[in-house]
Amino acid sequence: MNDTGTVPPQLKPQPFNTAWPEINELLTLKAGQVVVVAGPATTGKSFFTHTIAARAALIFGRGAGIISAENDSHFVHQRLIAAECLIPIRALSGAGSTDHHFDLLKAAYNHIAGARILTAGDDSVRPAKLRAMLKRMASEGWTPGVAVLDYYSALADGIHRDVSEEALAAVAAQLPAIAEEHGITLLLATHLQHPFEDENPKPENIPAGAWRIADTVLMLRNNGAAPRRRITVTVEKSADGHTGKSCDLHFDGWYGRFSSTALEGGPGL
Repeated sequence: MNDTGTVPPQLKPQPFNTAWPEINELLTLKAGQVVVVAGPATTGKSFFTHTIAARAALIFGRGAGIISAENDSHFVHQRLIAAECLIPIRALSGAGSTDHHFDLLKAAYNHIAGARILTAGDDSVRPAKLRAMLKRMASEGWTPGVAVLDYYSALADGIHRDVSEEALAAVAAQLPAIAEEHGITLLLATHLQHPFEDENPKPENIPAGAWRIADTVLMLRNNGAAPRRRITVTVEKSADGHTGKSCDLHFDGWYGRFSSTALEGGPGL
């Protein structure tokens, strides 16, 4: 690590896997890469990206940063804990929780707290905030591996629903350089632009600014009824020849947890 907090090319982290064998067939997470994760509401975009970041920290020892425009730092950690130990998210606030839940929470909290996962909640996920987070990681001796920006619509200043697409695209254009400079995989979750029919979004429903900067674009689509359903993940854009390929994951909305369809009770984190 040099004085600027960037990663020299020879020291950049090696590619790593996600928690799900199906996704690993479609995606290799590499330093300097921008991965856009899109989908309709309730497809688990935040859970999906946050789990990838948590695995990078828990399994591969990479520093992970998560900046969320919709949840504060404490709640992001709570959701990771719920997925880790299969505690219903509502029990985290005390609703319906049991002594067994509290025992699980304590163990999982210590596990999560011991990993290098830095979270922040804000109304925006501006590049300046990302740079500050990465600089903090570097100053504390971390090796940042993954950062999540949640969501694209909050990249610019102000109330994100009032920001023009042109303004968002201009801010998003800064992200590939940040990913390359710091040697990280950058995951950018995004809502879709309407209209789309029958809950079957098309690539053109992805904001153009997010599409342009992405090395890989994944689309999540609902395939079943809540709270437990299959989510179909399709590669809409890829430089690795995977465009058009798909796989299914289980998503359990009670726990905010994705799991593999290939492994019985497949991994969450």
